[in-house]
Amino acid sequence: MEKKTTQLRRLLQSGTRFPSMGLAELINQLLVQGQAPLVQYISGHWMDINNLEDLQRAGEFAQGHQS
Repeated sequence: MEKKTTQLRRLLQSGTRFPSMGLAELINQLLVQGQAPLVQYISGHWMDINNLEDLQRAGEFAQGHQS
């Protein structure tokens, strides 16, 4: 999974708009590049992630709430 994530990150970052993409644009770009999004069901805390800064904050939040 980590290898796939790294490959997708490189692919997306090759575009000039990657740092400012919203979630909908990111998913559409993945679809254009032949990458199907996967559903990840969660329970518990919820955080809207719309950009890289939000993703970073979510990662920091998750790190602080590991059991």
